[in-house]
Amino acid sequence: SGKRELIINNKKSRSFKVLEKVMAIEYISADVLHFFQKDAAFRRKHLDYYCSFCYLDYTELLKDYDSILKQKNRYLKQENCNQAMLDIYNKQLVEKGVPLVKIRLEACLELEKCLIKSLRDLSILQFDVLELSYIKKRLETVSLQEYSDKWTAQLALDRDKENFLGYTLSGPHRDDIQLNLDHHDITNFSSRGINRILALLFKLSSMDSIKEKLSVKSCLLLDDTLAEIDDDNKEKLLSYMLRYDQVFYATTESNDFSYFNDACLYHVHNGELSLCLS
Repeated sequence: SGKRELIINNKKSRSFKVLEKVMAIEYISADVLHFFQKDAAFRRKHLDYYCSFCYLDYTELLKDYDSILKQKNRYLKQENCNQAMLDIYNKQLVEKGVPLVKIRLEACLELEKCLIKSLRDLSILQFDVLELSYIKKRLETVSLQEYSDKWTAQLALDRDKENFLGYTLSGPHRDDIQLNLDHHDITNFSSRGINRILALLFKLSSMDSIKEKLSVKSCLLLDDTLAEIDDDNKEKLLSYMLRYDQVFYATTESNDFSYFNDACLYHVHNGELSLCLS
């Protein structure tokens, strides 16, 4: 009928928000290769999703920050902006934005730790140092201790430019994350295969952390995720991922069935789903 239903433990639910209380769900497609190559907003969205699960009040903080940011940017588009009004907006942004950055930095450390553990357990890549860096745009070298004062000063320096452009140039809404392997950005220095593996394990690390912190079930949706990965590493990764409570694996490669010992196999043909009996 083109409609979707949510049924949890044989009971229908009207809201998909209910899922967040009982299960961590991660959808990973073949497009995961580009996770660290897409624009910063794409990675921020994933980081915000993780933080909203694991850190109390993060969702409310982000909502308040976004609301103030929209008001300020709308005001900046007016022909004559009152400087005192912009100062008020900037002060409010800093008050809400600094706690957001603190949480994101803590989250990056947690995810970095989970990612290193996954790589060590799998023995897929040889490396000495792995770092998940939080990039504060236009304030990259500023420490957390001085971030509030330096950001306030940067907002003051950007007044004329922001008035001309009509939007705010610095803050959590512009920040990014970067994954470095042996002190090199993987986007520029690592192969497609390594980028795919690290992006995949980064997303799995998020789910591992959520599962551990909140003691919820886990559901993994894999949509031809392991395309372009060699058979040995594919087998290692699938064995690693089958430890989750539920795994759905969609593929066009029939050879992939050999990696599963205990699974329900279905075929999709002309849009119809049927159980594979043999």
